[in-house]
Amino acid sequence: MSTDRLQQLEAMYADNPQELFVLYALALEHVKLGNEKQSVKYFEQVLSVNRSYLPVYYQYASFLQDKDILKAKLLCQEGILLAENQNKLKTKTELLSLLEQLNDSD
Repeated sequence: MSTDRLQQLEAMYADNPQELFVLYALALEHVKLGNEKQSVKYFEQVLSVNRSYLPVYYQYASFLQDKDILKAKLLCQEGILLAENQNKLKTKTELLSLLEQLNDSD
């Protein structure tokens, strides 16, 4: 159940509030639960701890696509550059595809 998972993640967060995976997992769990403010809080924390954490870019941009399209596009663009620098072709392709969808929806 999601609330059990959320409680486990919150306990892990209490032990280490800078752990990227825990912050990222909390953001995704709050997305599943429909807690938009909490999702944004944890996505932003991931980026403030380490802007090189590539997995956050697609998920955060996707989350924002119907809320803040400009920020979603900026996240895609930043993620694409980061993916190039990290030689992560699959992630770059996914971000390019999402950016194209965002541009088409304007």
